[in-house]
Amino acid sequence: MLCELLKLAVFEKFKGDDGKLKMSLATDVNGMLSLYEASHLSMHGEDVLDEALGFSKNSLHSMVTQLNPHFANRVSHALQQPYHKGIPRIESRQYINFYEEDESRNEILLKLAKIDFNRVQLLHQQELSHVSRWYKDLQIVSKFPYARDRIAEIYMWTVGSNFEPHYGRVRIFLTKSVTMISILDDTYDAYGTIEELRLLTDAVERFDINFYFLIFFLCTCVSIIV
Repeated sequence: MLCELLKLAVFEKFKGDDGKLKMSLATDVNGMLSLYEASHLSMHGEDVLDEALGFSKNSLHSMVTQLNPHFANRVSHALQQPYHKGIPRIESRQYINFYEEDESRNEILLKLAKIDFNRVQLLHQQELSHVSRWYKDLQIVSKFPYARDRIAEIYMWTVGSNFEPHYGRVRIFLTKSVTMISILDDTYDAYGTIEELRLLTDAVERFDINFYFLIFFLCTCVSIIV
């Protein structure tokens, strides 16, 4: 409730006597672009942000042909792919490109952003190499020739949702888990007969998850002791 009241209070000063956003705001390109991006964070029922989205979107569309090429590209990209609806890593890389063409850019900040992006990208490449070796060592291609080879695709899914360096174990765990699920999915869709799949389904339904975790715990303890 407090957040909603604060949000309403912030937008009130941008409204005219008619209760609508002031048309004079439409001349501020940076302001309209920021408002447009922020409006995509609206929740259901937040009419003020819905109004801001329509207002900023129309304003940007009307001025995009009057902007310099650099800023026109940035606005066009935002209208086609809002930041908060894209993949953070891809949008960050795109923003670095836009910022590099900005005449008011801070060279030190730009250099730091590039170094940070490249270091995180190197970490992702190392993780992809790790899961690729895991996939190869299991000989999945020869054991399950009907299964799709999706290890790189699945890893990229995890980067899309958790790209930060400290989520490395999460990305690796999810990649391996989803890969096994994908193989099981292909088994049902493209390999097993109806009778075989009924037997497999019955075996899965009888699986005792508590017993599995008990065995996993005991194996972990033994490996630590040894």
